Amino acid sequence: MDAINRVNTNIPMAPMKAAEKPAPQAEAAPAEAKDSFVSTVLSEARESAVKVGNITSSSVGGALGIAGLTAGLYAGAAGGALFLGALGMGIGPVVAAVSTKGLLSFLGTSFATTGLLAKAGIAIGGVSTGLGAFQVARKSAELVGKLPGMLIGGAVGLVTGTIHAIENKVGGK
Repeated sequence: MDAINRVNTNIPMAPMKAAEKPAPQAEAAPAEAKDSFVSTVLSEARESAVKVGNITSSSVGGALGIAGLTAGLYAGAAGGALFLGALGMGIGPVVAAVSTKGLLSFLGTSFATTGLLAKAGIAIGGVSTGLGAFQVARKSAELVGKLPGMLIGGAVGLVTGTIHAIENKVGGK
């Protein structure tokens, strides 16, 4: 660096590169045989646990997802009808005051607007709440259903993996 704190770029890089030589690597410990008895058993147990866990997860998740969908449809339809029906009761008289003549026409338009918005609320609330409830119930049930399946699959995989490893050691395959 000079007096103004600028870096001098004309310095040869050879001394620095010499210091960057990689350190000699220590000899790696000999790796275990890839086809050892324990690794064969554990590998098969792991594969079996994942397969069975995925099956139970999908089954439980789908069943409880449909139950959540049904409950969500009802709750959403009721909530949508109440919310948009109340909104229609507020908007209906305003629309009727501007567009009708006479008391019966005023009441008819008010109730028609209320009914129309309540029907829209049933459709919108039912579908949106139903889909949301389906997703929440399905994902929750998948998480809950995966553990028992993985435990069962792991136990079965340990037994079958042990049998296959013994066959391999004896020379069956």
